[in-house]
Amino acid sequence: MSSQSRYFSTKFWRDTYIESLDPSEKLLYIYLFTNPEALMCGIYEMPKRLMASDTGFNVDMLDKLFVRLEMDKKALYKDGWVCTLNTIKHQNINNGNTRKGIERELEQVPTKIINHFLDMGTIEFRDILEEFGVDVPEYTGELVAKVRVEKKTAPRKPVAKKEVAVIELPTGLNENAWNEWSEYRTKTKRKRITDAAAQKQWKVLLAYSAEDQQQIIDTSISNDYTGLFPLRAGGQQNKKKIYGA
Repeated sequence: MSSQSRYFSTKFWRDTYIESLDPSEKLLYIYLFTNPEALMCGIYEMPKRLMASDTGFNVDMLDKLFVRLEMDKKALYKDGWVCTLNTIKHQNINNGNTRKGIERELEQVPTKIINHFLDMGTIEFRDILEEFGVDVPEYTGELVAKVRVEKKTAPRKPVAKKEVAVIELPTGLNENAWNEWSEYRTKTKRKRITDAAAQKQWKVLLAYSAEDQQQIIDTSISNDYTGLFPLRAGGQQNKKKIYGA
């Protein structure tokens, strides 16, 4: 048998499920993915006597360990066949060769074995095998059948639109100039003027005539400023203090 490489993410050890396993369960779980018989489809033939030889666990211990993995819907065992339920979803199934390889492997698995794993597995596992051309029979179990129906028929809840507070512009504010400034900040700077910043800027602008307000805003826009500067004597802007930068 030729040697094969197995990709194993280091995130494995930070997975919350893995952290919940005891050392023996972790060893068996890793072994099921990395032993020489493991396949890309996650279903392969492996007698427990060979598992026992590789891992050092006796068959009785393996039976006990599989109880936990089967209960958690992570790995199943039936008549000398192993099924790791999450293997396919971790493969690069967008790769054509990988997809063909998985399809070929699944064709070699006896139908009764696949049907058993489908019956004992998860909805996601059933959907994945169906995507790879496996004839998936209707599930007879009430719980999974109910979840499957609800998953397909449950209506989507409408997303509530966020209410945007509308603040009235103060009397005396040059509305045209302010709208230009607000649009400039939003589109060019990608930075909306907050309510708090707007009130500070209004306070500065309201100290000037409508013409001077226009000048303040025109100057900030033409100079690509992010804030407004009050005017100094002579109509020049005071650059020592920025409002709403």
